[in-house]
Amino acid sequence: MEQIIVDIRAKREFQNALDSATHLGEKSKKQYTTAYKKMKNVLPMPIIKQHPSYMVECLRAMTETPPETKNQWITVMLMIYRYENENMDIDQLLFYRGKKVRNDDGTYKLVGGDLSNDINNWKLNKKVEVGSQLPTIEALKNHYETLFKQNDYRGYILNYLLVNLGIRNKDCNIIISSDKKIISTKSNNITTYTYNYLYSVKSYTWWVCNNYKTANTYGRKRLRIRDTKFQYAINQIYTGKDEYLLINKDGNHIAEASLSSYIQSRTYQNIGEGIIFKTIIQSIIKDTISQELKNKKIKLFSESRGTDVSTIIARYATDVPI
Repeated sequence: MEQIIVDIRAKREFQNALDSATHLGEKSKKQYTTAYKKMKNVLPMPIIKQHPSYMVECLRAMTETPPETKNQWITVMLMIYRYENENMDIDQLLFYRGKKVRNDDGTYKLVGGDLSNDINNWKLNKKVEVGSQLPTIEALKNHYETLFKQNDYRGYILNYLLVNLGIRNKDCNIIISSDKKIISTKSNNITTYTYNYLYSVKSYTWWVCNNYKTANTYGRKRLRIRDTKFQYAINQIYTGKDEYLLINKDGNHIAEASLSSYIQSRTYQNIGEGIIFKTIIQSIIKDTISQELKNKKIKLFSESRGTDVSTIIARYATDVPI
């Protein structure tokens, strides 16, 4: 009898929370209802009687439960906690899942996120083998080395950036410049120089990217490239005044609307930047290095591309066409 009362109370608290979530569509409500039915058989109920920190301990202990399932359960828990007691301290649940915190410069960082890391690792381990249609990283690098030998320095720089930074077409819309204010961290210079730039000093080149797909989320990107060939190629192009990297046969700057086709025609076997990035990610997954090193490498490409790791894994770590 006591268990029946507990079950009724638990079901009521969930249903009340679900009914109050007016922003959810019917499909989402059905998904959360299914998740609730599964979690009520393995987690202490009613949820509102359990402290969020205890629920985190329970989730951590469930090593056989897929992390994505845990993530969905946390969403249900948060709905219930917020509905029943808006003053409930839910920070430990949020920290375990990972929450985005806005930096002073407008970019975001992930705080905590053990579960988020578990999800990414789980997805990586579940991925199918690399599709045979993808080239090798060696083939991509040989392509830009061939362009260098042919004195096609613009093609070399373009493909070097695509392969080594994993960036998008829009990010390659670059001005080569010697104006030091480009790399300045002063706010007035950041707001003045809003294009994408390559700026070389003695031993390395700065790549500064302001105008790209996810700029509103990740803000200005500023990376150093240490490669003597890369610097040599820039010096062969730069004439002392600002120079567009991507130009047509008449020397005119390529319009943004034509970037995709222009860049694709200059990549290895015309595969384009999407397939290049897919090749990069899947080559990391297939590498014999440790899981920790794989995660670090993917994180670096996440930062240079301006794409969160979970999106990279969902879209580029599978054989599903992009």
